Amino acid sequence: MHARTEDVKAERLEQVVALVRERIAPEARGPLEAFVRAYFREVDPEDLAEREPDDLYGAALSHWNFARHRAPGNARVRVFNPNVPEHGWESTHTIVEIVNDDMPFLVDSVTMDVNRHGLTLHLTIHPILRVNRAAQSAGAEHTLLGVLPENGVGGVMESFMHVEVDRMVDAEVMTALAADLQRVLGDVRCAVADWKPMLAKVRELIHAADPEIVEEWKWMGTPVFSRGGIVCTGETYKSVVKMTFAKGAALRDPSGLFNSSLDGNIRRAIDIREGDKINERALKDLIRAAVALNLMLKNKPKSGRASSKRAG
Repeated sequence: MHARTEDVKAERLEQVVALVRERIAPEARGPLEAFVRAYFREVDPEDLAEREPDDLYGAALSHWNFARHRAPGNARVRVFNPNVPEHGWESTHTIVEIVNDDMPFLVDSVTMDVNRHGLTLHLTIHPILRVNRAAQSAGAEHTLLGVLPENGVGGVMESFMHVEVDRMVDAEVMTALAADLQRVLGDVRCAVADWKPMLAKVRELIHAADPEIVEEWKWMGTPVFSRGGIVCTGETYKSVVKMTFAKGAALRDPSGLFNSSLDGNIRRAIDIREGDKINERALKDLIRAAVALNLMLKNKPKSGRASSKRAG
């Protein structure tokens, strides 16, 4: 069943790509075809199957054209009802298009603001793309040239959001939604700028406490610090960096660093807000204690093996 579903998705995607090859000038086909494939890569097969190839082509081409010019550090937002005479495609829903720098909290923030307007989300397409832009001049909008390989180097990571919501007909209401989304995305940018230095400081202290700790990025971009098992994670929220210790309940905390997730039997967390002064010595001691506990448990003989050895 899964293979069949993926076959249907691949077939629909090829139909959209065929329209690109049919309708776009030869010199512009390559970049747009690469964009289309990346744009729909993570979309559920059912969502693609429900929409006509012409409308999928129109949605991708619309977002590509909207994203062609963007000033660094600024989100672009528009809310509209596509129609065939004007846009070349149509939808039963109102469409929200956003192009922004990649950063956390975007989907949650947009979803909450749309819901606050009393609207239901019917589809969210949110590819994070590595794109190549040409800078025209300092401070001016940069022109989108194409999509680079996902795991490549260079370019900039950008968030493309296509959101389908309940159809609206009042132009003023649509304008208000666009303005609110623009404001929310600005708030997110400010929040991310606030916590980035905090997360950098936390990372510095963790590696200073134990240089052998390994850092990986998992779970939608959450840094995970491990040695002999997970030591802690560095979750980021709008107003706080949360260090969650995987076995925090088993650690002594004489300095009282743990101030969150205190009711669980296993984990404990430290919430660090902007302006908080970190007790660096105590935090390093806590990290070393967490590593020591991991290594002790990892090297502890299994009870079944010990019993069999004694029996022999």
